[in-house]
Amino acid sequence: MNNTERIIGINNRFQIKLKLELEKEHSTDMKAYLWKVLIMSEIAQRSFVLNMKIESFEKQYFDRYTAVARYFRDWNMDWVADNYFEITHYIAEFYWTDKNKEGFNPNYIPFKTFELEK
Repeated sequence: MNNTERIIGINNRFQIKLKLELEKEHSTDMKAYLWKVLIMSEIAQRSFVLNMKIESFEKQYFDRYTAVARYFRDWNMDWVADNYFEITHYIAEFYWTDKNKEGFNPNYIPFKTFELEK
């Protein structure tokens, strides 16, 4: 299995779990964050499947990963934070529109930081 197939599989499972999570009882703020992450994963999926860079106006869904991750970790939803980190950094590494990757971990190596569902 190559990395593209692996990230597509991880992202597919992540989307399913996010959709199930959205059906649960959550605050409006939590649902808004879940929707942001779901939109991010949909954009990422398109990039992975079609092997195309994200559009510059889509960057907003991939930045501020630290704040998003902290929000989900505070609510004991580490699985969202871990997947969000992996997918956003994979996009920044391989599908970013320019060289400005400020805020992303420059030492990112795919699939090394977290043990995600395969």
